Order: sequence, then C-alpha cells, then structure tokens
Amino acid sequence: MGGRPRPNRSSTGTSTALRRVVSAQPVVGVTWKEARAYVQLGTQVPLNEGDLPPGGAGGMTLPSEAQWEYAARGPEGRRYPWGDDPPSPDLANYGESGIGRTTPVGQYPEGASWVGALDMAGNVWEWCEDAWHESYQGAPDDGGAWITDNKDALRVVRGGGWVNVADWVRSAYRLRRLVGYRYRFRGFRVLLAAPPRRSPVDP
Repeated sequence: MGGRPRPNRSSTGTSTALRRVVSAQPVVGVTWKEARAYVQLGTQVPLNEGDLPPGGAGGMTLPSEAQWEYAARGPEGRRYPWGDDPPSPDLANYGESGIGRTTPVGQYPEGASWVGALDMAGNVWEWCEDAWHESYQGAPDDGGAWITDNKDALRVVRGGGWVNVADWVRSAYRLRRLVGYRYRFRGFRVLLAAPPRRSPVDP
C-alpha cells in the first residue's frame, strides 16, 4: 500500500491563491432587491478600517444612474471609461475578449475610468438605484437617484457584461430590468460615501 502521500491542499499556497481569486470575483445572480438589502445592511454593520474612505463611513448605497455615468464618463463625456478608443481585450472583459466568464475585479487597470474606478465596462452589468425612465427629462438636478412610489418599478442597469458586444459596454448604454430579475452576468457596485466634513473646532 505504498506511494507518496497526497498533499494537504488546504495548507498549500496554491489553495490560498485560489481562494483569493474566487473572493475577487464579482458577485453575480443578484436581484435589485437583494443588492438593495445588502447596502441597507452595510450601513448598520461596522466595516474594516482598511475599507473606509478618509474620514470614515458616511453611508453605503447603490449608485444613482447619474453618479454611475459621471464616474464612467467624466466631465468630458467619454465614450468608454478609459476614453474614446474602442474596447480591446487589454481594456475590458466583453464578448470579443473570448473569455466566456467573469474575471476578478481589477484585472484591467488600463481600462480604469478617470476617477480610477475599475470594470465599469464589461465583466458584469451593474444595478443602479434609479427606477427606469425613457429619458433624462425631469431627472433630479443634484445627481441623486430618480425613484418612484412603485417599489416594483423597472430598474436601471449599466456597464455591459462579459457576453456583450463593444457597443453594449459603452458608458452611455443603459437597460431596464425587473427588480426580481436574476442572471449570471448581473451584479452591483457599492457607493461608499465619506461623512460630511465638519468645521474645525477650537480646543
């Protein structure tokens, strides 16, 4: 009954690296209601110090559509997060990359937006807080979410996914989905706000 002993994979560097890769994958198959419940819970649970913006936590939300688009397009109105050049497999995970699945967050640093936000084009579609409207006419002028009294209203998704063609990962491209819609390339991005600045107080 000889032979070399099998390695204990739970204690190998390989298994540790694999766990890191899996944990870096975007969460998918999440409905809008589930994403909303997550951020609501997140405002009540203390975060690790390394996860906080300078000054601490000021609240966790889904981004409004206006916030999402501004982070992706910037004041210049870029066609894609990185600029106006068309996507390539070096910039994003989309249909023509040929990967056929999600990739770990941050694998495309060259595709970052003007504020350094990663994976805003391709990989997974991202839920926004807003209810769907056909146009922006009448939208809030402060960049906040445009919501309605109908809790089951269609919601906005942005960014495109790993299955989509280049045109669908444009920063201006938008779709609408049911709040209970769940699919393998639908996820969400969390907006973590810094607390309001306080005026200096004399000791």
